[in-house]
Amino acid sequence: MPQYFRLSLENVIGARTFAESLNCKNVVIEADRYIQKNFASVCRNEEFLQLGISEVLEILGRNELHVESEEQVTTLFLLPVTFA
Repeated sequence: MPQYFRLSLENVIGARTFAESLNCKNVVIEADRYIQKNFASVCRNEEFLQLGISEVLEILGRNELHVESEEQVTTLFLLPVTFA
């Protein structure tokens, strides 16, 4: 990934979506890694809360999510439903 581009909690979802639309696989892979590593924080971000249910389920289905427990995933999953 170029030095001038940095993923953050605020831009990772949008960056991934944009990269996917341009078929920039390397950026998509890096964004996925960032989401998986920082899932507990990313899922509280406004961009995440605006994702569709299929996109949320695709993220939740990843074995690589860094979470403390499956219960945490369940709790975090309910956030978008609560705010939708």
